[in-house]
Amino acid sequence: MVENGIYVTNGPGWERDKAIILAEGPEYLKEGIPTMEGLESIPIQDTAAYAQASLSGRFQEYTDTWFEDGENSRTKLIDYGLVKETKVAMFAGLFDDTCPLPFAYD
Repeated sequence: MVENGIYVTNGPGWERDKAIILAEGPEYLKEGIPTMEGLESIPIQDTAAYAQASLSGRFQEYTDTWFEDGENSRTKLIDYGLVKETKVAMFAGLFDDTCPLPFAYD
């Protein structure tokens, strides 16, 4: 998506972005449009980082080559216990089937 100038889902240029996805995107991305339309202005990189953590089963550092390198690629683990504050909100549980929200606070 970034290669086509799409940096956020359902952002300011969504009509143009959606047209590109429908014309050139893979089927799974086209099928995901209703979900994207429910998530306003979510950065593509944030979604990719979340997907990497979910698919790998570990909280690891983001890499933009992870999907090309394969789902078994490993990067340095992130120690979330060291986080004292964040400048932005963190994803937690919305579409998480690895650690559903009811169990996130146990």
